[in-house]
Amino acid sequence: MKAFLPDGANFGNPFDPDKFIWFYSEMYRFASQDNQLEELISKIRLRPNLRYSDIRAVFEWKAGSKSTDHRTLAIPRSNTIIDLNAAAKIACGNKRAIQSSEVEPTIEQYVNLPGVGLVYAITLLHFASSGRYPIYDKFAHLGLLACHSAIPVGAIISDRCYRKFWRSTKDWMDDYRAYCYMLDHCFGLRQCQNDERIDQALWTYGHLFNENSRNLARSANPTIIVPENLENYLPNPVELRKRARGYLA
Repeated sequence: MKAFLPDGANFGNPFDPDKFIWFYSEMYRFASQDNQLEELISKIRLRPNLRYSDIRAVFEWKAGSKSTDHRTLAIPRSNTIIDLNAAAKIACGNKRAIQSSEVEPTIEQYVNLPGVGLVYAITLLHFASSGRYPIYDKFAHLGLLACHSAIPVGAIISDRCYRKFWRSTKDWMDDYRAYCYMLDHCFGLRQCQNDERIDQALWTYGHLFNENSRNLARSANPTIIVPENLENYLPNPVELRKRARGYLA
């Protein structure tokens, strides 16, 4: 595996997790638009129990929007409304001793909350467990796929590729396990539980592979990885799910 700088130069072979985490987490801090909120989120991860104000801050951080009434939060991209009070009643009651066998029912409980989809449910799980269970983000997933398969900067991973992993609502747990499996392979899952910089670094790195106009304009003839040639570049989703079945059982 290799990890690449934005100019295409790699850190070396084999993949050096420490250098990757250091460089791209620093870039995350540089790109962050609300350092105070980032500091608060770091503290919330370590608290023994979540408070209502923590729930509001976590959702505002994840959604990139602010609650106007402190009771609900509008998600601009999906036109949905999260009921912060309902989320707090469940998540604040957790004593953060969520066992691996409880992960799936806990997430399902969160998904049943008004306005909370799967990504936000995994976010709640992450903070309700003091970071024991990895947070999920589309850009972090793209960055992880690129690290796992040593895809050079300049290539574009189509959104359809990562959606191929999250193939249906009924199979989402297999895909979350596969995501955790790749995290373990690249960085060690235990380290991920205690180092927020890994998620920050992957989020930053993933933006280099996103299928947007800026990335497409970087090269006259960019390599675009689509589901039809996915197996030539990225882990086979079916095989990855099989290998990951022991995670979060």
